[in-house]
Amino acid sequence: MNLRLRLKSLWNLLTKRKPNILSWRDYLSIILVPIRYQPLLLPDGTVIEKQCCDAILDSREKLAFLELPEDLSGKTFLDIGCAEGFFVIQAARRGAVFARGCDFTAERIKIAKIVAEAWNIEDKVEFSTVRLYDIPPEHAADIVTCLAVCHHLHGGNHDTWQIISNPEKYAKAFDCMLQAVSAVAALTNEITYWEYCFEYSSDKSLAVDFAKLGRIWEERGIYQRVEFKGLSQSSDTKDRAIYHAYK
Repeated sequence: MNLRLRLKSLWNLLTKRKPNILSWRDYLSIILVPIRYQPLLLPDGTVIEKQCCDAILDSREKLAFLELPEDLSGKTFLDIGCAEGFFVIQAARRGAVFARGCDFTAERIKIAKIVAEAWNIEDKVEFSTVRLYDIPPEHAADIVTCLAVCHHLHGGNHDTWQIISNPEKYAKAFDCMLQAVSAVAALTNEITYWEYCFEYSSDKSLAVDFAKLGRIWEERGIYQRVEFKGLSQSSDTKDRAIYHAYK
């Protein structure tokens, strides 16, 4: 897939017109990155579309699933696993007093900074290359988003339903899940907007109880209340569940 996407990057460079708002240096920093998980919305109306697996939902559609408030005035915001910064920039545009994004991939953070500069909101946002467990506690925010991140921290087992259905058998993965979710909750002052992946290592059960994950978080005292809001994506091999988790 990487070779195909690299060739697509070169093709886009040859055939697409550079947005006037971007310098050639910044444009090349974006267009030559073979994988971009989020569309880049620029203030002149230009959109540089995502370039990744077609199965990954466009962030504009995901934003609607999350039901993020239109008005974030007076709120601080943190996106854990922010990729190219789509949700951080949206939060700043919706009035957040300050919005941060963290990702472990430096090239994605570089792109996020370029887009923020184009919007002239550098004083309202901050991006840093850091992993979840290294995010400083002072970066805690009123509103936190953590989208399709924590299943990668299960110790290699991405089958969330298998783990929570049999926590004794999959004790290590279950503990890893609790540790990751607790780390996110510790950075949350008010609410976490979650997208949690359920990848199936065998045939998908017809009886998947997505709300069970939230109940576990409540029972463990990680969150006061968790609402399962539905699926942003669904297939035979993977589902992405949306939760609103309140501190």
